[in-house]
Amino acid sequence: MSVGSVCALVAGTVAFAAPVSSSAVPARRAAQTFSVMDGHDIPAGGRHRPADYMNFVPNTISVHKGDHITFEGEFHTATALPTSVTNPNTWIRTHARRLGQRYFFLARDDEPGRIIFNPNVIYPTTGCKPTACAVDGSTIVNSGALGVVAPTKSTFTINVAAGKSFWVICLIHPQMRMLVNVVPNGKNVQSQAQIDAAAKQLIAAQTTRATALWQRLQHQHSHMGANGRRVVDAWSGYDVKRLELLGMFPHTIHVRRGQTVEWHFDKLLYEPHSVVFPARLAQVISNGPPPKCEKNNGSGDVPVTKKFTCPPGSRGPIEIEVGGRIFKKSGTHVVTRATGRHNSGARGGFDISRSGPYFLRFPVANAKGYHYACGVHGRMMSGIVVVR
Repeated sequence: MSVGSVCALVAGTVAFAAPVSSSAVPARRAAQTFSVMDGHDIPAGGRHRPADYMNFVPNTISVHKGDHITFEGEFHTATALPTSVTNPNTWIRTHARRLGQRYFFLARDDEPGRIIFNPNVIYPTTGCKPTACAVDGSTIVNSGALGVVAPTKSTFTINVAAGKSFWVICLIHPQMRMLVNVVPNGKNVQSQAQIDAAAKQLIAAQTTRATALWQRLQHQHSHMGANGRRVVDAWSGYDVKRLELLGMFPHTIHVRRGQTVEWHFDKLLYEPHSVVFPARLAQVISNGPPPKCEKNNGSGDVPVTKKFTCPPGSRGPIEIEVGGRIFKKSGTHVVTRATGRHNSGARGGFDISRSGPYFLRFPVANAKGYHYACGVHGRMMSGIVVVR
């Protein structure tokens, strides 16, 4: 989208043209700093109705060599790819698509059977500090997971030659991309005021879009099952292009005794979700095991200190384990009591191959409702099944 147009707002893109200056000789200029959103939280009509805009804002930017770009976000990375990468999809397939690849966001621990968040993803590139990440286009520069083990802001200094371009992606959500064009000093670029104005319009439009979708998903739907009885449809999270809705839909499900609910995961584009009964168990599963450090002698792990540092006799980087119960399906397909444990296991999203539906039957009435939540995100994604 050019600065003078809002046609691309609904499609979720913001791009800026770089008009040519009338000056024939490139003028000396002071370095500029541009602020970019690395994803953006959206209330979707209310403070407790979370949604995420899943892209960089803007998604195309023009800069001069020596300029700075500050990325701000939470649970995203800003990862500059080398200028030799012209197709980010190809790079992602070979480096960040599946377990075992160097930049996939999960990795196998040295402890057998354990999965951790990949240190190559969640921690910054060696030598890359929040205000001093130099990008010359020769290699990958990674901010680390913003707002998790890194600050919420990271500034890249652009040392790429004029005439070159490079991609910035999020390693946690590789569908998020931004193209950075490095132009000669004789060419003008967009101002921060233009970036902010277009971003404000974009987020307003996406908030309206997310709110409408959230409200529509609260309406209960059903279909005829193979046994000739009505099956209620539900969704654990719901994504559309550039929008991730972190909720259970509908929030309150009403069924008759003996009826079945079918949760769908095929609408997940960005992150996996699950269905876990009861809700408090989902919260425990989502919290995962405590972070650990490797003992200096390599004989095992020890918990980190309260200051999130490795205790004496151990070394980093700090390992954040993903609990096995997040992925493991457990329990029966029949819910008979409020304390009964049932777990669909994580399904859907960019990273999980299992995306089939999950069925639970409710033969016992419960007017107060059976409370459940997502085992990946905890009680921030919760719902109720009321049985009469």
